[in-house]
Formats: sequence, structure tokens, C-alpha cells
Amino acid sequence: MSTPDKLSIETRTTGNSLVVALDGSASMEYCDRLSVELMDAVGQKPEGIILDVSNLTFICSLGIGAVVATFLELRKDRKPLAIVAPTPEVRDMFTVTKLGQLLDVYESMDAARARVPD
Repeated sequence: MSTPDKLSIETRTTGNSLVVALDGSASMEYCDRLSVELMDAVGQKPEGIILDVSNLTFICSLGIGAVVATFLELRKDRKPLAIVAPTPEVRDMFTVTKLGQLLDVYESMDAARARVPD
């Protein structure tokens, strides 16, 4: 796992979908890169995106905005965005911002993969 003040972003293909794994802290200094990486993933035209936040320790409001923008872009083509295993800190941000009501949040990668087409 990366140090808490850094953000690692790894994108990998699974069938016709993408998994974007975030590790570390999505603080303001990393949100431009996060936004670019997520929009690049959308631009690959996957059947859906699984956003693995199981190792994400923090997400700021700009990071939340990047996730929402990704969701909205995918929704234009009726493609799903699945959020996997948020840490308590990230889950709290989703609750406070009411994103937990908008986004599909899953406790495991298997549950998310069942929702996102291969």
C-alpha cells in the first residue's frame, strides 16, 4: 500500500470492463490526476467501470466530483460504475454527500463484477 499522503491509480482490464484501483489519499493535490485517469478510463469505452476504493484512506470534495463526473459520463451510454469496498472514511464521505444513494456500492469485488458486464 502507498504512503497515506500519496495516491496510486492502477487501471486494468477485466473482460470488456475496467477496474480502477485507488490506493492512498485522494487529497486536493492529486485530484486533477484522478479526474484525468477516470476520464481516460471512460474514453476507452468499457462496458462498465469498477472503482476499487478498498485501499483509499481519504477522498476530498474534488475527488468526489471526479467520481460523479465519471458516473455521469458512463450513464450517458447506460454503462455502470460500481464502487467496491469503501473504507469507513470514504463511506462516510459518500454518506455525507448522499452519493451512497446515487452510486452502486458493493462490499466485494465479486459482487461488483456480478453487476458490471464482462
